[in-house]
Amino acid sequence: MRLAKEVEAALDLLIIFLAQATYVSVNTVRWIILVKGRRLLASAISFFEVILWVYALGLVVSQLSDPVKVATYALGYAVGALVGSKIEERLALGYVLFQVITTRIGELAPALREHGLGVTDWRAEGRMGQREVLMVVARRKNGPQVVRLLEELDPQAFVVQLDASWYRGGFIQKMLQ
Repeated sequence: MRLAKEVEAALDLLIIFLAQATYVSVNTVRWIILVKGRRLLASAISFFEVILWVYALGLVVSQLSDPVKVATYALGYAVGALVGSKIEERLALGYVLFQVITTRIGELAPALREHGLGVTDWRAEGRMGQREVLMVVARRKNGPQVVRLLEELDPQAFVVQLDASWYRGGFIQKMLQ
């Protein structure tokens, strides 16, 4: 009888943890999807998210005097935030903008274009003389490949990667070779 109660208590903790971790993971992904401008999808996800939240909260709210259950709920929240961010990282939704400043004027832009990237370039004056500024837009999932390519082509270039939350027109990378 005592063993059955201990198993039931452990199972309660596991359910609280999993429900909360799942809820927060879904919540994290939904917020990122919303920020990326996909309102309808985010709205649909929120329906299931609230069901998870009510369920997880209901498991704890009647027993707030149990510090182990409250701590398990909090741990589920923390793990859910981590898992949600990892899921979003894998989904890699959207586009990134690379701003590249190089001293290799006239060399880097054509090389990037040969790899299928859209590049806008212009001349600039820096502290140490003439520079070329490049703007490159790529799918976020291809961002690491673009970084490696930039490091290979010009390890001395100054590179900033920004989230491109909105764009219109132009040439978007079709394929990175």
